[in-house]
Amino acid sequence: MTLRAELADLVLGRACAGCDRGGALLCGPCWTALLTSGPYAPRISGLQVVSAWPYLGRGRRVLLAFKERGTRDLINPLAIALARCMAVVSDHPLIVIPMPPRKQSIAERGIDVVGAIAVRACQMLDRAGQPARPVAALERVGQAPRQVGRGRQERLNLSSTEFRFRTDCDNFSAPVVLVDDVVTTGATLRAATACLRAAGVVPVGQITIAATGTDERPRQPG
Repeated sequence: MTLRAELADLVLGRACAGCDRGGALLCGPCWTALLTSGPYAPRISGLQVVSAWPYLGRGRRVLLAFKERGTRDLINPLAIALARCMAVVSDHPLIVIPMPPRKQSIAERGIDVVGAIAVRACQMLDRAGQPARPVAALERVGQAPRQVGRGRQERLNLSSTEFRFRTDCDNFSAPVVLVDDVVTTGATLRAATACLRAAGVVPVGQITIAATGTDERPRQPG
């Protein structure tokens, strides 16, 4: 089964999360527009990020519908977007490390957003013939403030967000990618990447569904 074929699982008869028109959970024009938006490589200093689409317009609305409004049926298209990025980063087997959630986010949403999408994306890649294994190798230390609603400089100032590498994780025998839902300044991704490097795990890239706060025009990964 191809990644695009997973769209057959979408529920019909609901307003489109991308444009609010009736008829499908995610209409054809919106899905096509999102697919043609990436994957691309936003310019985030010190990182090798690949993102599925910009955090604007329909791309932002679709992600927020899943995260904040509980439209869980959107997990398939979001996972497809993530899986496409993974396939761009490497065509070899992958170990996928999702950004660990804050306890507050779990309490509010009732789901580990990044973890759930990452697991589904790995399942899709497996079915497409590229082994991918999700590993919850990171955990948060303390409760850093949420970055939603903060300006660019505030986000950079929060770059001291700390993570801990879980010692119960096994040896990594395949390339590692770090996954998050949205990247703005890259502060959180940099902190998590630094934690992995300190544990001897060097990610080959960072992957997000969406990217925002970048001034550069999107470019296809080389």
